[in-house]
Amino acid sequence: MNHIEVAILGTFHIGETSDFQDAGVDDILTRKRQREVRALVRKLAAFKPDKIFVENTPSAQGLWEKVYAEYQEGKLPTNSQILENEIFQFGIRTAKTLNLQRGVFCINYDHSEGEQLYHNEAQKKWADFSKSISASKPGISQHFRTDGLAKFTFQSMLQKHEQWKSLPLKEHLIQMNKESYLRELQYVNTLSWMDNNAAGIGAEITSREYYRNLKIIQNLISNLRSTDKRILIVYGAAHAKIFKNILESHPVFEVVDIEKILR
Repeated sequence: MNHIEVAILGTFHIGETSDFQDAGVDDILTRKRQREVRALVRKLAAFKPDKIFVENTPSAQGLWEKVYAEYQEGKLPTNSQILENEIFQFGIRTAKTLNLQRGVFCINYDHSEGEQLYHNEAQKKWADFSKSISASKPGISQHFRTDGLAKFTFQSMLQKHEQWKSLPLKEHLIQMNKESYLRELQYVNTLSWMDNNAAGIGAEITSREYYRNLKIIQNLISNLRSTDKRILIVYGAAHAKIFKNILESHPVFEVVDIEKILR
């Protein structure tokens, strides 16, 4: 496999989110925001990725290929959740600018889906382990009641997002992808469960989150070809730090600073 440059755009979710707290922007469809989206897409397209990877499971690949085919014909999605989604606004629109063949590649791993779809004994054992961890994992509100540092860090992050909402979209995303913010996000989302050994399974909860990201990168690698030279990952920012850690340790990949691309 040839050397591959990777740009990771950690983003907020637009239109719909399963996150504990919405950290997005105001209406992405306003004229002002759409001008900003077009400017962002031009920057991403200038990187010239051969493939764009997004946060949806492979089972949704057909849906997004249909969305992409219709968009190439000049048709916007009629479903507002699809139209506003960062997959469409950042991923599909960049793919169209570059006239990529398949639009975007869905590589997400969903725990609940993975716990139902296993193909060998090892995967079944992991599914059973994952289910047991999920059943015992405290809710995020309960977690914050017992972990003051995690709660403080999370509230600090929310304050930053409130300040960033007034920024142009490109600047908002640049701030989100700063190393200092990504460290905070990874701590709250993944590592803080070990602070007080939540429910006696802190490390197990953290390992479950790492496993999800490893499966995502496995899906990405499975979709690469020897001709790929540059790829773009558009994903929830909570994944960006772990993605970087994994890909920077792989000899094939060179992670490119997304700020340099957006600037």
